[in-house]
Amino acid sequence: MAYDTFGELRQIIDGSDPFMTTGHQILKDRAHVQRQWKTPKWMFDDAAVKKFLLKMFPHADFKSLESINRKSGKLSKRDRYKLRRAQRDRRRAGHWLYVIHLYFRAKLSAGVVASEIRKRDDEARWDTDEPVADSDELFSNTEMTRNRVDRIVHSIRKASVGERTDGKPRTGRRVGRPKKIIAGSIPQS
Repeated sequence: MAYDTFGELRQIIDGSDPFMTTGHQILKDRAHVQRQWKTPKWMFDDAAVKKFLLKMFPHADFKSLESINRKSGKLSKRDRYKLRRAQRDRRRAGHWLYVIHLYFRAKLSAGVVASEIRKRDDEARWDTDEPVADSDELFSNTEMTRNRVDRIVHSIRKASVGERTDGKPRTGRRVGRPKKIIAGSIPQS
C-alpha cells in the first residue's frame, strides 16, 4: 500500500505559504568549516591577556581612579571626565575580554558572542555598586551585534600585531602639539 505523501502535503501546504517560499531551505553543513586565523598562544594565558588589555585600555585600571575625590558630594568637571572615561574603558575592555574568551578561546561564532555580551550588558546595567557618571550616556548604543563583534575581532587582531585598531597607518610622528620652533635656534647646515 503506497502513500501519496506529496499529495497529502499539498492539501495542507500550498505554494504561497512562507514555509514553501522562504522558510524551508537546504543549508550547507558548516561543521567542517575551520577558521583561517590561528589563535596565538598568549590569548590562552590570563596574565598576558590582562597585560594586553591594560595596554590597550590604560584608564580601565582602578589605580587611575585613585585621584578622584569621591568623599565630597559633588565631583569636579575633571573628576567626572576621568570617571566617565574610566567606566567607558572598563566596559570596552570587558567586551574585548569576552570576545577573547568566547571567540578566540572557546571558538564560538560572532553571533553567539554578541548574544552573550548583550546578556551580560543587560545584567550589568542593573548591578552596579560604584557611582556612575551619566549612566544613560554610558549604556547608550550598547546593542552588540554580530558585525560589531567582527569589528572587535578585527581590532584585537590588529592590536595584537602592533598596528592601529582604527585601520589608519602609523605615521611615525609624535603625538600632541608640535614644538614651537624659534627662528634663531634652527641649526644651519
